[in-house]
Amino acid sequence: LGAVRHIRYDRDATHFGRNGPGAIGIDVNHDDTPGALRRESPGERPPDPAGSAGHHGDRILEAHALVYEMSYSALRRACHGARAISAPRGVGPITHLGENMSSAIPPQIQCGLEELPSGGQLARITVDHQARVNTLNSALILQLVAVCERLQGNDTLRCVVLTGAGDRAFIGGADIREMADLDPASARAFISRLHQACASIRALPVPVIARIQGFCLGAGLEIAASCDLRVAADGATFGMPEVNVGIPSVIEAALLPRLVGAGMARELVYTGRSLTATDAARCGLVDRVVASSDLDLATLDWVRAIDRAGPHAIRLQKQLVRLWDSVPLDEAIERSVQMFADAYHTDEPRRLMRTFLERK
Repeated sequence: LGAVRHIRYDRDATHFGRNGPGAIGIDVNHDDTPGALRRESPGERPPDPAGSAGHHGDRILEAHALVYEMSYSALRRACHGARAISAPRGVGPITHLGENMSSAIPPQIQCGLEELPSGGQLARITVDHQARVNTLNSALILQLVAVCERLQGNDTLRCVVLTGAGDRAFIGGADIREMADLDPASARAFISRLHQACASIRALPVPVIARIQGFCLGAGLEIAASCDLRVAADGATFGMPEVNVGIPSVIEAALLPRLVGAGMARELVYTGRSLTATDAARCGLVDRVVASSDLDLATLDWVRAIDRAGPHAIRLQKQLVRLWDSVPLDEAIERSVQMFADAYHTDEPRRLMRTFLERK
């Protein structure tokens, strides 16, 4: 197999995700002769060229930038030379894919867009690092930032669901293997990147739902705390165990006192104790606990409620919720007066109120 010159999405595939077209093209060079562009849909598994598996079949692109839900078979057969990838409309271009290769499918952040009944879109973000209980290394953190920053510019976005791949973990924390080799300078860079990921989640203009299963620890709990709503399977486990490996709980751990109160926050970060899902709900860390079999249904209940609301009102409400977290009470109240007036810059209040009155 020759060098893969480009891997790209079909720019006409505006609906992508688990069931969407999301076609990709692979322009392959055989002996430095440009090859034909191959297009395949998710789930399609093209045959390996003769002899490719032994030399190149296990070599895939390490994802150092944004990687969407693409065919793993295509990535596995990729070689050196990948330069660029472009995303579907509404998400923005992707800057680059790293050229380093690995012998296993790389961890990645998957992002799929689904059409909602209102005509808006739901984004599903999945942290996929199942070999290490979805722990976050620097590459994944940067991917997560890139996903969120691109979604911020999607005007049709109504809601985001953030989850982990598989059943073992939402996010099992930051990657200890990477952190074990840090020095003061690289430690500052690493934790700054993680803060940027949390901040990019909080900056999304629509509600973000954390769909939590399995372990939600350390950085995973900080990511969950950065979301607007949290629903957990009844077998989920929560904790801030950083002190047990020689580091303090930092960055968005500062959100915990707002959620669980100062006393419980201190207990979590001082002792590293774990909480069951029931305990987490009791102290306000999560909003709902359901059986694991009902986790998707509970998430969908929230998505549907948000989708039924006025999209402009939801975005204004998200801005107000952020204000409540960052400014004094009197200022939050005063600034909300203007946002109420801003709602009437569109016909949304009049249209939805008339619909309500007509039902009466």
